[in-house]
Amino acid sequence: MRSKKLTIGLFMIYIAALTWIILFKMEVNIFSIFNRYASRRLNLIIFAALFGTGRRFAVLEILMNVIIFIPFGIYMEMLCREWGTARKVLVMFSCSFAYEALQYIFAIGMADVTDLAANTLGGILGIWLFYAFQKLFKKNADKILNILALSGTAAGAGLLCLLVMAGR
Repeated sequence: MRSKKLTIGLFMIYIAALTWIILFKMEVNIFSIFNRYASRRLNLIIFAALFGTGRRFAVLEILMNVIIFIPFGIYMEMLCREWGTARKVLVMFSCSFAYEALQYIFAIGMADVTDLAANTLGGILGIWLFYAFQKLFKKNADKILNILALSGTAAGAGLLCLLVMAGR
């Protein structure tokens, strides 16, 4: 039971960090993003950025979107085992859609279907990664994943502190 409470706490921290990264662009002064992004931008052509001049950056951005949603899939498996895979994927897709919609509504960044696809793919990879951990570590999978998540959260908090101090 303690393990599940830890998982829930870590998931909440992950969602807060995800929100800070996606919506607030990792800004310490959250209100400054409203000054930087003053127009609504929407891309409805999937992988359109790959065909532009900044292909190298586009590939990196897509890859980062995949990676950042991998923990989402892992947490969904750890917390919602009784749900079917389709339901978990729908939750991850819906969350990603909400982030993209909020970016458009508040004119912060670009709402992009490529991000939606990459985020959802990352969540699916997280589900698969959880199954791999479960096969490899059997009953200790949750415990090991919680230790990894706790370590990653601590490292992320340390990096955040460094960013905040560097920004002063």
